[in-house]
Amino acid sequence: MKVKCITFSTIIKMDIGNPNSGYNEDIISTIKKIQLPNGDSYPYISGQSIRRMVRERMKDLGFQLSPKSMDSGKNKSPYSTSCDPVKYPDDDLFGYMDAKNGVSRTSPIRVSPAIGLFPYSYDRDLGIQNNSDIHQNHRMYETEVSSNWLTYTVLIEVDRIGNGETEIKNGNDFENWEIPTEERINRLKGVLQSFLYMWGGGKQSRLLTNEIPTALAISMQGVKNPIWMGRFRIDANGNLDCDNLERIMKENSEIISYSGVGVDQSMIHCKKFTMTPKGVVDEVIGKIKGIF
Repeated sequence: MKVKCITFSTIIKMDIGNPNSGYNEDIISTIKKIQLPNGDSYPYISGQSIRRMVRERMKDLGFQLSPKSMDSGKNKSPYSTSCDPVKYPDDDLFGYMDAKNGVSRTSPIRVSPAIGLFPYSYDRDLGIQNNSDIHQNHRMYETEVSSNWLTYTVLIEVDRIGNGETEIKNGNDFENWEIPTEERINRLKGVLQSFLYMWGGGKQSRLLTNEIPTALAISMQGVKNPIWMGRFRIDANGNLDCDNLERIMKENSEIISYSGVGVDQSMIHCKKFTMTPKGVVDEVIGKIKGIF
């Protein structure tokens, strides 16, 4: 089976934090949340924020990121990178758009928002800006916070990494480009490791949070479909529905060449899967060479 995508869903644990702020309301820094049809509100981290955190982690791993174009951002046009996927891994992996010159690439990495698995309870953290060295009064402010499990899904089109076949490169013209196999492997390995050690966003100076996966279900597939999306079920005590994950593996066995589930047993209870999130990702990394 020719592998066309790698997809995974993960759970992250937020003890208390505001990982992705919404609009401020007077002195209140809100948390991003979505309201479901039943009226409950759930906190979430945008996919854009997750992608930014992963790009920053790739930079920490030594990858050279594409600089912003000096000609972009003028006359209300959006900022653009250098739009060079051969030279810069993030232009290849995360795509780009230069509206002025009609240059674009759709990202091979698709990321969903990380949405809470439990409703938002409208908790707030009270802060005080100490002005005692200037005035006798202090300025108070509030920050919406949540303690929750959040889950998000990623789908990576591996057949498009390092490969611009029939890619719209300049206006309506198609321009083929590609990079060596070893560099494709290196880029895919780097982005998978970056999701494993994702960090950043939110008010980390006083509300430190951890975006490292506590549970992760991953598969290498011949069909591009996020089969794990929305499938994680966990109760308030951290008990994971492992039977449901096993069922998904069996139901999609025809399109899966490899699948695995990793669980951090110190945080989530699930005895059926003994590997850690890092363990299953390392197994996928070990199989990457056979993809290209």
